[in-house]
Amino acid sequence: MQITKEYLAECDQNVTANFHNRKHVVGPYTVQLRVRTLQAFCASYSTILDIGSGGHMPVVLKATHACDLSTLALPHLQQLGWKGEFKIASCDNLPYQDKQFEAASCSEVIEHLPDLESVRKTFKEIDRVAKNWIITTPCASKSGVRDRWNIEKTHKQFFTPQDLVDLAAPIKINTRVINEYDIKHIICTRASS
Repeated sequence: MQITKEYLAECDQNVTANFHNRKHVVGPYTVQLRVRTLQAFCASYSTILDIGSGGHMPVVLKATHACDLSTLALPHLQQLGWKGEFKIASCDNLPYQDKQFEAASCSEVIEHLPDLESVRKTFKEIDRVAKNWIITTPCASKSGVRDRWNIEKTHKQFFTPQDLVDLAAPIKINTRVINEYDIKHIICTRASS
């Protein structure tokens, strides 16, 4: 993926906005189903990579490692007391060894990628570095029309579950759609056999 100054500025903006809104996202009374799903998936693993981490998800997931393109992510994580290993990295070119992690999470990232080839590469990279993984992304309606929740200006891609199966091929993934607050999210997983 070609990383432009504009794309990096967008990453920084998203990291900062999500850090400041984290209590709404993961607060004790409004924990989203998506976040609970991610937590449940990661709970039994000891080495966890959070990809496109932003400034708070590694804390929520108890991730041992995290990466993000934004240089602002690590100071936010440190402010929350996170002590894991952080790297500046793009999700389609991960600086880790093959199957280094028991699990990886990539939540609400792929819809921000500039093109479908970057999404394909991201699936391959996550599958390369982790034995088990989970990806979440907003779900496009069947008609392809942007629903009211898809107004987020930094979302460049919109997917149906079948789109993700096709983009991940030949990797075999499981997909399901969850509903929370009238927002649909696709959950993609691959578990090692």
